[in-house]
Amino acid sequence: MYSGLGVLLQYRSMDKKLGSILIDLKLINAGQLDQVLIAQKQLEVAHGKKMKLGQLLLFSEVITLAQLQVALRHQVHKAQESRTIAVEARRKDRAEEIQNLKSEGPKEDTFMGRLKGLFKNK
Repeated sequence: MYSGLGVLLQYRSMDKKLGSILIDLKLINAGQLDQVLIAQKQLEVAHGKKMKLGQLLLFSEVITLAQLQVALRHQVHKAQESRTIAVEARRKDRAEEIQNLKSEGPKEDTFMGRLKGLFKNK
């Protein structure tokens, strides 16, 4: 069984960063990504403000606006997909917990268990 946070973290790793998606779509290569990431870091250090990767790729004319939009749609779709999987896994996990509680009955060290024990003795 997973805890709610554990499930979310497990499926969070399925989310892809924009740079990886752009490489997968063959819109940029790893060298171009590295150059833009270095520039992003340098700009952040120099000006104290981090620019988004997509903005830098557009400004440097590495990709077009249409290409960025395609990649962002792909990223959002992947994120929604992983959230759906996480929610379904948590739902299944919770259903198992409820089923186990029903079959086992309340534990003696819980409020419901103690309450049941009070009526059982009478």
